[in-house]
Amino acid sequence: MKKILVLLSLLLSISSFANNAQVSEVKQALNTYINAMKDKDVSKMINSLYEPVFKLISKEQLTTSFEQMYQSNKTPEMKNIIVKKIEDIQQYKNGYFTQIDYIAELELVPPSEDKEKIELFLEIFKATLPKNSTAIYNEKTSKIEINQNSKILAIDENNKGWSFVAESFIEDMKQSNLIPTKMINTIYQTDKEQ
Repeated sequence: MKKILVLLSLLLSISSFANNAQVSEVKQALNTYINAMKDKDVSKMINSLYEPVFKLISKEQLTTSFEQMYQSNKTPEMKNIIVKKIEDIQQYKNGYFTQIDYIAELELVPPSEDKEKIELFLEIFKATLPKNSTAIYNEKTSKIEINQNSKILAIDENNKGWSFVAESFIEDMKQSNLIPTKMINTIYQTDKEQ
């Protein structure tokens, strides 16, 4: 009996070590992705995405969209990302996945200097944010400060390294059957728990 307990303890330790190594790999890949967003490095951002995303929109189209968005100066500037939680890494048929919950801290220059127009814009803008997100106008900096709650899916398929699916793509990928059912069920289960 004692041998069985020792063996079971050893297996749990090995499993825990492997999971910690995977979490470390996820964090490293996520930092690369976050830094690419902060630096507006479109190429690195695109290279960090889960390949099936490009069945929804081609790499070329997505690259062009990001480049135009950044050139317009009408997009919020990424200031920081605070990782709230990395869910337990789970295995599926072709590899591993996890969901990462985070807060993106962003700044946006309002489209006008007129106080009434800023207030109207801010009210409309707030309606587009995910729940539990905030946006306020900072009169000292003349910028809108945004704290956007979001999630991202991290996937290591066939040991190719961790890649990501932004929340904005998850529903479309689900409807197009481009993401395994187990991942979808896990994502929506954690949403219910929060």
